Order: sequence, then structure tokens, then C-alpha cells
Amino acid sequence: MEQQPEIEQPQPDFTSIAENFGALAEQFARCRNLPAVDQGQNLLQAMAALNNNVMEALNNFNEAIRADLRTEIRAINVRLETKLVALSFLSLPLLHANSAFSSSEANSAARVMNASVTEPDFPLEPLRAVATGEEIPNFPGTVSDITAMPGR
Repeated sequence: MEQQPEIEQPQPDFTSIAENFGALAEQFARCRNLPAVDQGQNLLQAMAALNNNVMEALNNFNEAIRADLRTEIRAINVRLETKLVALSFLSLPLLHANSAFSSSEANSAARVMNASVTEPDFPLEPLRAVATGEEIPNFPGTVSDITAMPGR
């Protein structure tokens, strides 16, 4: 067999490889500027902002509901107190019609009725003098009248 002459095979150029790796590294570093890569961070920020907006809207909605409920409860209380006062005025003639009804019993009933009054302008049931059974003169007519009294 005849030996063939040895042909020189191409050899790697390490300098070229190093330069190309440097160029590749530079190009890969620029990938962070691509919208497809950066949009992930932008999407996370947008979702966080949306979440904050939704939470704020829910909190505002909850506070509005609470305010509405407080208003409705106050209105119901006013209507109830009006009904209680009207009922107390209806029941007083019956209480006074009973001759056995004493001043202390009348005062006890008046205290119960007056204890349910919470609005400043609702009328109060006057107390009675124990000795005479007559209404105490100048008895305050409303809670506002009591508040306006000197010494309070």
C-alpha cells in the first residue's frame, strides 16, 4: 500500500474564537432591550397596579355600603322612636284613667318611656310630684331642654 502524502488539516483559530465569543456576549447582553424580554417586567408592574386599583375600589365600595347601612339604621331608629313616643302618648290616658295609679308608678312609667328617647327633639314624659300627683312644673320637654339647663 502506498502511503498518501499527509494533507494539512485546517486548525482552529483561537484568537478568532475569543473575538467571536466577545461579540456574542455583547449581543446577548442587548437581548434585555428586546420588548419580548422586558414586557414580562412591565406586565408584572401593570398587574400590581391593577391589583392596587381593584383593592382600593373594593375598600371604597365597602365604606360606601357601611355608610349607607349606618344611615338606614339611624332612619330605622328614628322611626322606631317616633312609634314608641306615639305609643307612649296613646297609653298615658289609660294609665291616668286608673284611679289606683300612684305618682310613683306614673314616675316609673315616665322614666321607662323617657329612657327610650335618644333624639334631642323628641318629647319627654314629665315626672309627677309624689305628694300631689301633679306634673312637676317646668319639667324639661325634650332632651335638648335638659342639655340647655344650667349646671350641666
